[in-house]
Amino acid sequence: MMSVRRPRHNPFSPDLPVPPALFAGRKKALATIEAGIDSLLSGRPKHLLIVSEPWLGKSSLAFRAKRMAHNLGAGAPLQMGRFAMCKPVFCSMGACSSLPQVCTTIMNSVLRGVGAPIGSSISRLLKRVKGLRMGPLGIDFESARQAGASVVSEFPHLLEDILTGVGGCVEERSSVLLILDEVQNIAAIQGLASHIKTTLEYLSERSHTNLALVITANPADLVTLSRQVDSFAGMFSTISIGRITDAEVQELLTETACRGRPSRAFTDDAIAYMVELAAGYPGFVQQIGHAAFDLASGPLIDLRAVKKALVGGDRMKGAVDSIADKHFRHLLDLEPIYSRILDAIDLAETPLTSADIRSRLPEIRNLGPYIKKLLNRNAITRLGTRSRPEYAIAAPIVSLWLHLQRTLPQSQLPDRCRPASAALPRM
Repeated sequence: MMSVRRPRHNPFSPDLPVPPALFAGRKKALATIEAGIDSLLSGRPKHLLIVSEPWLGKSSLAFRAKRMAHNLGAGAPLQMGRFAMCKPVFCSMGACSSLPQVCTTIMNSVLRGVGAPIGSSISRLLKRVKGLRMGPLGIDFESARQAGASVVSEFPHLLEDILTGVGGCVEERSSVLLILDEVQNIAAIQGLASHIKTTLEYLSERSHTNLALVITANPADLVTLSRQVDSFAGMFSTISIGRITDAEVQELLTETACRGRPSRAFTDDAIAYMVELAAGYPGFVQQIGHAAFDLASGPLIDLRAVKKALVGGDRMKGAVDSIADKHFRHLLDLEPIYSRILDAIDLAETPLTSADIRSRLPEIRNLGPYIKKLLNRNAITRLGTRSRPEYAIAAPIVSLWLHLQRTLPQSQLPDRCRPASAALPRM
């Protein structure tokens, strides 16, 4: 009898959020989320803000929070004043470009997430809002001209009505964990921060305790929102996430590789090498792991497979080349001197002034044009006062680029990523 060959499955996900079942590490952040969900189930909602630079796992943590809400709610004992379950609603805001779109996107996600019937009751609910209708795919605009201030002003009331209709009696009462992801596309919309604040305050004043909000944001998003409303961050418990630890890198590799088809495992020397190389960036761990899993010929992924995964081959792009295409394009055509300036800033414990940089690189006669170009490329950011500016690396991904240049042998770096030595241009 012929055996059926099972399809191969590479469990690493370098370009997508990590599936909740494969989430590793972040124990402190997960504990805070679990406490927040338990507080919501107890009728004392706490809103959470997950903050990190890009490529450090905000969306993956948000997906894990969704799974936690489902599991914790399902197993929660029903007590006086406690909700019977928690219904997580994951809402990607990446396609929104206006406040009315933000409102309808959230309402549609909540309606689907709580299992509300899309029928005559919702249609009646929308009749009082000029410009909205019930379409085949959910709430939609009747016309662009009618989608105005009424949609935004009525949003808290509509959300209240939807939340009030969740569940029918004490035994079936539900709470909702609303997760807003990819807010970098909407953070600059004028009035967004005050709109969120007004909605949460309205629900609180009306004693609706069955909704808690989770927002993922880059630090720059948070700055933008806080400029709109000074007290915006104060409404949330903030979870700041950075690079993962060496132990978390090992956990990620071990737990993920064994879930593939066929199941595989990394050798100790391969793990040690990846721990050093990844420098705590989970996205890069996923990128190397994905390539190494495909290149391994047997149940073990050894050091040779990992090193080959970095540079790739005729039929596979290497991990370094892949992340260069995704994240380093704005850095690849810079002359070697720029890498040296960035290196000096990156290795410093605190932001550097121009004088600090010149003291480290005295051979540079005119630093100004270099600093200006690095600012324009978003490789560094300006801090401090206007009269005494200081400079720091703009994002962790730039630090990773520099780390790879320092760590990898030149032969393992694609030509366009090599900081080849060259004489300094005179300026």
